[in-house]
Amino acid sequence: MQTTGREWDYDFRRLFITWSDDISSGKFHPWVEIASREETCGWIDPCDLWIGTGGNVHLLWNERAIDERLREKFFPQAKQSHALNYAIFRKGKVRLRRTLVLSEEGKSNETPGSARFHVTPDNRLLVIYCLNRQNSQGQNITENRLMEITSKGPAGTSVLIPFNNPFTQFFTATVRGGSAPSNIIDMLGTITGQRNTISYARVRLLFK
Repeated sequence: MQTTGREWDYDFRRLFITWSDDISSGKFHPWVEIASREETCGWIDPCDLWIGTGGNVHLLWNERAIDERLREKFFPQAKQSHALNYAIFRKGKVRLRRTLVLSEEGKSNETPGSARFHVTPDNRLLVIYCLNRQNSQGQNITENRLMEITSKGPAGTSVLIPFNNPFTQFFTATVRGGSAPSNIIDMLGTITGQRNTISYARVRLLFK
């Protein structure tokens, strides 16, 4: 209440997953914690989920290390960071975990934002995401980027989507929402330079 002036507040600091062997039974396995920022009162934002082959559940989420309003009093030595994280979960265990984009205090200033999976007809898995950074003149720049994810080795090099007005928040036509895999990315959301406006874009994927 001292910080917000309210008697309540939202708390998004832990990420869990559960699953069912037979959804019609109504029975679920115990929750499994995927990530936590409880220690420094950080923040977690779930971005997307995709059920791949072999029962693999692909997870995508953002993490912020600290609530900076509380740092001076409670965590004076803690460093701020923002990360776009990825994991594969199968049969109750995290099988793979990667940080795709990382901004650390005093180091990189490329801060990830909204992110979604995109699946192609041949089951290639991409991540489309918003990236906020400062250029050499100290100006704030927003970009939309694409990155391919594979089960072996590091994530692919990110590719800039050359929008004149990049998306800051967006939805896509995802498999999770009932859309078929596609080599076209449909995007709907808010863009830079236009307040109180919802915009649409279509991106065609061309692979070498």
